[in-house]
Amino acid sequence: MNLSHGVWAVKPPLMIGDSGEWVSESSGLATGTEGSVTYQIEDIDGVRVGEMRIHWDNPFVGSNEYDASVTPTAEAGGALRGYSVLHIGGDGNDANVTFMLLNGFCEVGEEGISCAMSSTGSLTAAGDHFAAIFEKRSGPSWHAVHGLSSDEYQQKFNELVGQGYRPVEVSGYATGDADRFAAIFEQRDGAPFAAFHGLTADQYQQKFNELVMQGYRLVAVRGYATA
Repeated sequence: MNLSHGVWAVKPPLMIGDSGEWVSESSGLATGTEGSVTYQIEDIDGVRVGEMRIHWDNPFVGSNEYDASVTPTAEAGGALRGYSVLHIGGDGNDANVTFMLLNGFCEVGEEGISCAMSSTGSLTAAGDHFAAIFEKRSGPSWHAVHGLSSDEYQQKFNELVGQGYRPVEVSGYATGDADRFAAIFEQRDGAPFAAFHGLTADQYQQKFNELVMQGYRLVAVRGYATA
């Protein structure tokens, strides 16, 4: 990050997930503010796939100026693999401007933002976020996983159940263009169980009816949006 004129009121974040904010302002009379930031772009696996640079100039006298660049850049009518960076707003002395990093070739028109989607993949600078609760207490052996694809989760499920573990918590979520799973397993005895993931609403209802008729009862269920 660089601030050639003015001072930081709020410094740019080191990493950005869905959004990030920062504030620069004049450091004295008749100075204005000008600066730039550069961010590395990573895919959902943390692999670097590009770079974005943002520049702003809000002078004491004259018009505000904004520019941004990104690599790889998607081109109109060309290969869609790449990104676009656009900005909206930014008028006046107390300016508020929004920069957007988008997948594919995008442009701002009278009807808003339109995009030709890219095959570059999902954008993230900070990866997926998780919330968790831990307790310091004795208990059975346990194993936790996260960020697994459907096939990876099924493989881990089969492996752990074969070692005497059973799932006690499972959560599905969408990230980029794929579904992911996080789960907690405990190695302990218990009643017979059946566990499933990736079911549509109709498949879930069918499985629900079958298992209830066999004497099973529902103990946990999670719904999630798919990619």
